[in-house]
Amino acid sequence: EIFHRNKPILAVVDIRSRYCARLTLEDCRDAETWAIHLLDLKAQGFQPEVNISDMGAGMTKAFKDILPDTEHRFDHFHLIKVGKELVRYLKNQKKAAVTYQINVLEKMDKAKKKGKGNTLSTKLNQACKETTQAEYIYEHVSILCTWLQYDILQLGGHNPADREKLFDFVLAELSSVAVLSHRIKSFVSSLSNQKENLLSS
Repeated sequence: EIFHRNKPILAVVDIRSRYCARLTLEDCRDAETWAIHLLDLKAQGFQPEVNISDMGAGMTKAFKDILPDTEHRFDHFHLIKVGKELVRYLKNQKKAAVTYQINVLEKMDKAKKKGKGNTLSTKLNQACKETTQAEYIYEHVSILCTWLQYDILQLGGHNPADREKLFDFVLAELSSVAVLSHRIKSFVSSLSNQKENLLSS
C-alpha cells in the first residue's frame, strides 16, 4: 500500500521480475477493496507461493480469505524505521543534555568570579546526572537496535531458536529502560505485539 495525496494506491509487484500486476488508486484500503482486486488477479492466474507486505489489516485479511494457501510474510522496514527514529531522538536528547550542562558550567564560572559559584552547584550536579543518563540510554538503545536489525531480523543469520532468544533479550533490555522514555516504551510495545510476525518473516 502506497499513498498519493492521502489516497491509497494498492500495488502488487513480483519481486524477481519487477512486474507490476496491480497499481490502482482507491478511496480506501479495507479488506473488501483488496479482496476485489485479488479475486480479479486470481482469475488471471495470480497464485503466489509467498506474499510479503506490511501489517495492514485490510490487506492481511483479504490475502487470508482469497489466497489461503499463500504464505504471508511481513516486512521489517516499518519497525526498523521506527527504531532508527528512536535512536535519532535519543541522540538529540543526549546532545540537548550536554548543551545544557555546558551552559550551567559557563554560568557557574561567571558566578565563581563573583564569589557565588555555590549557588549553581545543585543545578550543575543535576545537569551532570541527566547528561550521564541520556548518554547511557542513547548508547544502550543504539546497540540494541543495531543487534535487532542486523543479527535478529536478518533471515540469513542465526537459526530460528537463537533468533527468538536474542529477540527476547533485546526486548528485556529495552524494557529495563522504557520507564525513562515514552518513546522507548512505545517501541517495546510494538516489538512485543509484532514478535510472532517479525520472527516468522
